[in-house]
Amino acid sequence: MCAVLGVSPSGYYAWCARPLSCRAQANAALLTEIRAVHTASRKTYGSPRIYAELRAGVFRQQKPRGPADAGRPDPCPAQNEAESRYD
Repeated sequence: MCAVLGVSPSGYYAWCARPLSCRAQANAALLTEIRAVHTASRKTYGSPRIYAELRAGVFRQQKPRGPADAGRPDPCPAQNEAESRYD
């Protein structure tokens, strides 16, 4: 499989051993909330109503990327600090 992907076996196994990123963890939590809202509505809510429920305060928004997020607290400061050292 590594030959097909064009990566070394050690690189592949290192990637497998890495923990999920902060964004991936937030996405997994959001998916759990979406499923909970959908189930609580007896599976009758579609995406517009689920979106409205989440916007009403059931779930916090994800941190936007780019210059628009200036001045907001960083949800993953240690991770972003480590990344910025190598920029």
